[in-house]
Amino acid sequence: MSGTCGSSGCTGLPDLGAYFAIPSSGSFPATVPANFTAFGFAVDDAVRTPYSLSTSVSFQRDLGRGVVIDVAYVGTRGKDLLLKKDYAQLSGLLTDPSSGQTFWQAQNVAADLIGPDITRPAINPAAPSGVPVIPFVENMMPGLPAYLAARLNNQAFASMTPSQAFYAFMATNAPNWARSLSTLDTSTGGNSPWNTTVDPERDGFVLFVPQFQWLPTWSGGGRSEYDSLQLTVRRQARGTSFAVNYVFGVARDLVSAAENASGGSPLVGGSLGSEGQLHNSLEPDLHWAYADYDVRHNVNANASIELPSPGGPLRGLLGGWSVSGIWRWRSGLPVIIANGAPRSTAFILSGPATVEGELRTDLTRTGPNGRPNLFADPAAARAQLQQTRPGGAGSRNVLRGPSYSVVDLSINKAIPLPWRGQRMDARISAFNAFNTANFWVSGSNNMGFFATADTYGTITATAGPRGGAREVEVALRYSF
Repeated sequence: MSGTCGSSGCTGLPDLGAYFAIPSSGSFPATVPANFTAFGFAVDDAVRTPYSLSTSVSFQRDLGRGVVIDVAYVGTRGKDLLLKKDYAQLSGLLTDPSSGQTFWQAQNVAADLIGPDITRPAINPAAPSGVPVIPFVENMMPGLPAYLAARLNNQAFASMTPSQAFYAFMATNAPNWARSLSTLDTSTGGNSPWNTTVDPERDGFVLFVPQFQWLPTWSGGGRSEYDSLQLTVRRQARGTSFAVNYVFGVARDLVSAAENASGGSPLVGGSLGSEGQLHNSLEPDLHWAYADYDVRHNVNANASIELPSPGGPLRGLLGGWSVSGIWRWRSGLPVIIANGAPRSTAFILSGPATVEGELRTDLTRTGPNGRPNLFADPAAARAQLQQTRPGGAGSRNVLRGPSYSVVDLSINKAIPLPWRGQRMDARISAFNAFNTANFWVSGSNNMGFFATADTYGTITATAGPRGGAREVEVALRYSF
């Protein structure tokens, strides 16, 4: 029954044809038709209910004069958390039984031969006589030269060895290590580069599945860890109170995404529905890193003071005043360093770039182009980036953004009224009272692999509500 909606509500079910093609017939087991260009979505039937284990130990001590100190350890372990795996992930771990070499290892051999500058391969792809034997290719893809000659209409491949043809193809398509593989593995008409053991039907699709180009699937197996040392000092006395809280924490996980996440980040080459997906679904542990929400240091302090009230006729004017304030400071959040458009491991997602060495931030308010920059030497920082290699997951959350600090102040005045049970309160509040500039880095194009050396790390935004500028609020409250 088709659903209908009106002013009084909805009845019936929506037309399912709006969401997917309704089959006219069925069989068991059901077979999804071959359509490599299709995008799908699924939920693993082995998903278990996620759960967490929490541990806390605290110690409290009264230091006298109303001052109390608390010291605590708080930790959490997330188990069986939801994450997305691409069930159409290319089979990069496919292994040659004779040599023990995987496909991704073979690709990395080609990447080593190409060298760090993919625009100038160390061995000319048009004359690859210096390419050594790559066992996986020789044993698993013996028909590659003839296949590429026919598929690409380029007879130069026909005179090459399988290893040479593989190198020439990779050098031409680098750094699209994953996206280019559809040309090698979607053969038609009985022409296949693979041996008859792995491809007896001679129709390809040894690395990929014929039904889907991308099949993000909510799966279990995710995990997270959080450990923290928490210190609080507070005092409550007549007319005055204050509290200071400091947290040293470390949060790690495989992927940081809400369980109902359905968006996609263009910063990591994501399509709608890719949020929470692993870039290498075959090796989840490669993604274990500091979480997107990891804050190493977090300080919060607040105070409230009631000013003394004089007696006599000035009481109404000078009495009833109080001042309160909140100071918040935290260290920077992790920043995404995008790999750019090329797909290194997954066919759809590009993932983070790879950082060679240790990349540290050194915030400067006047960078090379006159704008704030996350690095004192942007060119040196940019030089540490490499595009992620085949089978890699990139350097996830190895870089920290700027710290955040803000002070909010409030002045209150209680105005007594001559009528019983009635009073007036006036308040003026200033959010970010000192108009502190807190810079915000969200993994913009200025942080990605393709950012130029002179613009790398340039900061173009500030953090906080409506950009974090000072806001003043005036309120008057009448109580009766």
